Amino acid sequence: MPRADVIKAVTEFAGPRGPFRNDGDLLGDIDVWVAGQGPGLVAALADLVLRPPAEDELCGLLREDFDNGLGELLCTAAGRWPDSGALTPLLIDERSRPYAVDALGCTAEPGALAVLRGLRARNEGEAERITDAIGELRERLGA
Repeated sequence: MPRADVIKAVTEFAGPRGPFRNDGDLLGDIDVWVAGQGPGLVAALADLVLRPPAEDELCGLLREDFDNGLGELLCTAAGRWPDSGALTPLLIDERSRPYAVDALGCTAEPGALAVLRGLRARNEGEAERITDAIGELRERLGA
């Protein structure tokens, strides 16, 4: 999937909803789009986390809105197309680590549980995020 297409999708999903589009519609649209992209989507989104697009590629969207949309899409994609191998490189960098923790919690991969349990939190906020991700993953695994 071309990088420009992934950036465009993130900006469209993270942008303003408009008067006739509610959160439920948006989540449905995201699910349909993610399902149609295939397993390479997790790696393509992880690449955007590691190498964020330039401001001029955001189509006027605020960086914070883009980052939030990217995180939501990454979690949805990881839930549909589990690929902890594409997510673990994100754990190294302080900026990308929250994306990885959240997305690993959205997978249904038993191996992701071991990865999350093995993380050493760098601060209280990160400890809470890891705990939440473990809880989400355990629920998905039925453990």
